[in-house]
Amino acid sequence: MTEYIDGKYLGLLRHHHLHTFDALWSVVLEEVDSPNKGRGGWSTVSRLTLADERGTDKDFFVKRQCNYLCRPWQHPLGEPTFSREFRNIKLYDTFGLPTVEVAYFAWRKSPEGPRAILVTRALEQYRPLTRFFASWHKLDPGDQKAILEETGSLIGRLHACRLSHHCLYPKHVFIALGQPVPVRLIDLEKAGPQWFPKREALSEMNRFLRRIGPWSSEERRLLFRHYLIKNPIFPSVDRFCDLLALRGAGVSGQRVPGRWSALRNMTGRA
Repeated sequence: MTEYIDGKYLGLLRHHHLHTFDALWSVVLEEVDSPNKGRGGWSTVSRLTLADERGTDKDFFVKRQCNYLCRPWQHPLGEPTFSREFRNIKLYDTFGLPTVEVAYFAWRKSPEGPRAILVTRALEQYRPLTRFFASWHKLDPGDQKAILEETGSLIGRLHACRLSHHCLYPKHVFIALGQPVPVRLIDLEKAGPQWFPKREALSEMNRFLRRIGPWSSEERRLLFRHYLIKNPIFPSVDRFCDLLALRGAGVSGQRVPGRWSALRNMTGRA
């Protein structure tokens, strides 16, 4: 069995008799969402609150799965998706990229297939970026500016490390203005290296922007500017915008016709 326990949380888990795989697997918890079923198995997420020796509650997410596998090229026969997520979290830690904090991880074989547990600290002071959209225009301009700058900087740092999230949606960017670490990335299950940095940077930013509704052109340009400070792979914000426009997003957020569509429109061809 592969097992990891953060020493910072070992005493707390032991105090509540939850420092072993069997204990965490069998504890009854309320699920925060419907179980994922597929890939021949299942995967669940539950919330766990533990009081420390001072009586202060600490919140965690307990993720459990059975025979819920991915098959990267390094593991053609499959490995638990939580195993890859744990590995990516530790990789991001190595590069100083803020994400969630792992308290416990382990997986073991069973007759039903591999079982895995991943326990992470809840991001108690943070909210997903999507929560800011409905009231975006009511936010303090300074807060708007901070969100744009910090988000652009973190995505730029990520790509400067030649890494991609591969599922970078606004709901996976968590914000806590005023905290020492104001932005964190979550759900690293699909994260991996960049093999073609410029192409993959554009693809990831395009995917992210397509799900951003309320940001103006100038706000997007501010995001790009701080991205390029951390990852100067394009010569200017204008060039970055042009390349994104070719991929269908761009600074305005409006989908533009592809090059072949534009050619058909110019020539009058159907």
